[in-house]
Amino acid sequence: MGDLSSLLEYTNYFDQFKKYRLNIFSSIQEKLGWNAKPNEDALSAMLRPMILSIVGKSGDQQVINEAQKRFQRHLEGDLIDPNIRGAVYVIVSRYGDETTQEQLRQVKEINFKKKTFFFKFFI
Repeated sequence: MGDLSSLLEYTNYFDQFKKYRLNIFSSIQEKLGWNAKPNEDALSAMLRPMILSIVGKSGDQQVINEAQKRFQRHLEGDLIDPNIRGAVYVIVSRYGDETTQEQLRQVKEINFKKKTFFFKFFI
């Protein structure tokens, strides 16, 4: 899907392709939801961020809004589930303004510093 999306992105067919993706993946996203369920199988946990990214990048406004809400809560200290964090970042990056882009840069910098500190601690 990703390769096909890249090929069609700057053509007259891209909007139709996004509708096609939504038609295929929206029902899967609704079934998986945003949060892991008790005793959920590993496949569902791995599938969730991929489906959220596809549906979000295809323009599903409910998914975009939820990603933006979760990102704002993340900035306030209510951290995003690590399993879907990447999907949230991708969606808010795609639809965010300059302020959002700067917030993402700051989050990346903070995460990099934490990883560097953690790595130095064990050397």
